[in-house]
Amino acid sequence: MSQNKQDKGFRYSIRKRSVGVCGVAIAAFLLGSGLVFQTNVVKATEPSVAEVAGENIAAHKSASQSSTYYDADASRAVDGNRDNVYRHHSVTHTNFQDHSWWKVDLEKEEGVGTVRIYNRGDGDVANRLSNFDVILLDKDGKEVTRQHVDSLNNQPTIDVQFSGVNARYVKIELNKSKTPLSLAEVEVYRAVKEERVVADKKTENQVKTESKAKKDYTAELNNYLFGLNYDKLNILTRKGEALENYTNTSTKQQGNEFVVVEKVKKNLSNGSADVAINGNGDIFLGALFKANQDLLENKPQQISLDRSKGRISVDLPGMVGGDSYVDANPTASGMQEGVNTLLNRWHEKYAAKNPAPARMQYESTSAYSMNQLKAKFGSDFEKVGVNLKIDFEAVNKGEKQVEVVDFKQIYYTANFDAPKKPSDVIAPGVTVDQLKARGIDDKTPPVYVSSVSYGRQMYVKFETTSKSTELKAAINAVIKGVPIKPESEWARVLKNTTVTVSIVGGNADGAARVVTGTVEDLKKLIQEGATFSTQNPAVPISYKTAFLKDNQVATIQSNTDYIETKVTSYKNGYLKLHHKGAYIARYYVYWDEVTYDKDGVESIRSRQWEDNGKNRTAGFQTELQFRGNVRNIRVKIQEKTGLVWEPWRTVYNRTDLPLVQKRTIVNSGTTLRPKYDEKVENN
Repeated sequence: MSQNKQDKGFRYSIRKRSVGVCGVAIAAFLLGSGLVFQTNVVKATEPSVAEVAGENIAAHKSASQSSTYYDADASRAVDGNRDNVYRHHSVTHTNFQDHSWWKVDLEKEEGVGTVRIYNRGDGDVANRLSNFDVILLDKDGKEVTRQHVDSLNNQPTIDVQFSGVNARYVKIELNKSKTPLSLAEVEVYRAVKEERVVADKKTENQVKTESKAKKDYTAELNNYLFGLNYDKLNILTRKGEALENYTNTSTKQQGNEFVVVEKVKKNLSNGSADVAINGNGDIFLGALFKANQDLLENKPQQISLDRSKGRISVDLPGMVGGDSYVDANPTASGMQEGVNTLLNRWHEKYAAKNPAPARMQYESTSAYSMNQLKAKFGSDFEKVGVNLKIDFEAVNKGEKQVEVVDFKQIYYTANFDAPKKPSDVIAPGVTVDQLKARGIDDKTPPVYVSSVSYGRQMYVKFETTSKSTELKAAINAVIKGVPIKPESEWARVLKNTTVTVSIVGGNADGAARVVTGTVEDLKKLIQEGATFSTQNPAVPISYKTAFLKDNQVATIQSNTDYIETKVTSYKNGYLKLHHKGAYIARYYVYWDEVTYDKDGVESIRSRQWEDNGKNRTAGFQTELQFRGNVRNIRVKIQEKTGLVWEPWRTVYNRTDLPLVQKRTIVNSGTTLRPKYDEKVENN
């Protein structure tokens, strides 16, 4: 996992998913070599922090929280005591719940500048305070703005900056499940007002002339953009196909198998900040786009305005100090030039001693419809799907299984520093009217491209006629490089699986190519792209955007219905009975047969062997054949003892036996010492 850079000009953070519970750190590791998510977020302060100028307007004010664990109430975070040890009774604590929150009432609307948060420091649970939002609310409790914090980077405090936004309430809310919120102290400070000092020697006319010459519209611009009111989730939600409730089950006898095809309506809701570029040259680092339907469809509309330079960086290993960033013009050519400058520095100074292994990311799903795949992988997946040639008809008939994997090998990510104010990325002469003329309002807020990941992307189709339920697990093993035993079920299903791969990046000309072959061919392709080098070039494969108003990550929400087809095959089986005992025996065999009518309604019929209860002497043997729809086999064997008080003794009696390829039961022994042997054969 790459190291975070914390040099001047950088705003990096590893998105953490670990949750400390009662002093035990439980880490959820993602697949492969570890996935690093990089976003522009608020940066944690150092352990020794300077005092913030002004009055702490949250001190001893009324506070509340989502719940209270024992006596660790919300007021502990505004009691003026920064002690971060829980047992010293100065740390808040909610219950283990979803989206825990804490809130302070400032008693009136204040121009909030800095919110300083002191984390709990004991018990090895500091990681709980990660992936959270600091939210400002007005006097009516409505949200004014918010800032997201991914991590405190192992620091005890963090300063979250606002630009004098008027708010009465300050709220801190975790974006986690079943996690308590603990705070040592929360301090809120007013924004510092900048005063303009005019030299005594200047005349009033000189001041007016200079003010007019230097006048810009940044204040008006910031007020307008900070004041935009929108729901960041609803504004970027794509509605897919809507289907009526549907379920159906059908069966067929296919060779020596009883095949059950179940079709059930499913819903897929997917939220992703990472959007595939798929060769779109209009997408570049720092670009301003409209958050509208075109962005949802991955056809973003650029907002053409005069721009200010932005600071960019790449996360390649070894780069330090001034080598690690450049200030670039926010145009496609300007940003490409900036990225190339950083890459050349890395190749010349750092590459030899700092290899850059690819970071692996992948998502997979069973394929049932194109709408379902677009909801999973992005709206423009349809273009990729043409190359993969997915046979949805065969899938829906239950004749094939198709698994699709979006596999990324990320060599590096270029990041655009998050602006402190929206106006920081816009030239001083741009006015609010110019924004409005370009359609920027509550319904269409602006976003900027906060990061672009470079590397190689492969869309992989696995197709098989096998009915095995182990296909998905076998594919995961292949991608993660897990050894597969030759005689295992995974090996058997993969042997009958074809692979089609659509590849972008990782070759000299950067052109997309399609490869068809076996699982072994795929393994070679993955190994080819394992490390970044001049011979293994990278292309832009995905990007993330953030809302210009508050640097909140813009997440694309997709929702669609689809019909899932599940095929289960049950092989025919045999039951062999063999009598080798020195006594008279009788046998009883019962079973259930499962069938489905034309409406898919299941029915179960109990059946019995026609020779139940007949006396059999030694040497008797028979073989009963069962179709794959047989369940719950019951077998009972009795022997005649010759005893008055126990004329018949049970030798074997089992119920709910599963159908197997071949089950052999041999009863033997004498009247007073009967015994049996059972053997199961199953491929």
